[in-house]
Amino acid sequence: YRRSYDPQATPASREQRYLDSLVDELRPLTGKPFPYRAYVVDYPTPNAMALPGGVVLVTRDLLSTLRSEAEFVAVLAHEIGHIERGHCFDTVRFELLARKVGAEPLGALADFAAAILLRHSYSKTMEHEADAYAFELLTNSRYDPRGVAGGFEALMAYAQARGEASPQQASPIRDYFTSHPPLEVRAGEFGERADAWWRR
Repeated sequence: YRRSYDPQATPASREQRYLDSLVDELRPLTGKPFPYRAYVVDYPTPNAMALPGGVVLVTRDLLSTLRSEAEFVAVLAHEIGHIERGHCFDTVRFELLARKVGAEPLGALADFAAAILLRHSYSKTMEHEADAYAFELLTNSRYDPRGVAGGFEALMAYAQARGEASPQQASPIRDYFTSHPPLEVRAGEFGERADAWWRR
């Protein structure tokens, strides 16, 4: 995985350049002085996570699951919201971890990021704060704030197409979803907020 994360290791792919352009566009709308960066990782489900220090990881499956750039930007904004709202480890703990494993912070975390991807979760309150942050960020950008609800709808469609909605089946993606507020509730709330925003 490290080669995927190290910008010096290989020339940036078209995918990475696209991500860089989106993050560059969002960075002026953020408050913390992090050099925000986003990277694509190979993982068998659509997912994203925020790491301390301004790093956002998105799975390649997420890129193909979401239906619009606004939905993808909403996911990036949600993960940035976790960082902006202080939900991640603080920078000191991040640096200590990097020193403990004896590598650069980004490369060290890259090696085991995929293993922790589905175990990395926040409280439902923190998830709602990050959702609200994403919605606010989109209303201050050129993107349709409906992208927040649309992203949840795309994830629901993904889960339903794979039978993930059944509570009887053991499922990593279902378990991930159940650590968060229900997607239906989130889609409904932020769809209504977007409709009200457009009416105003």
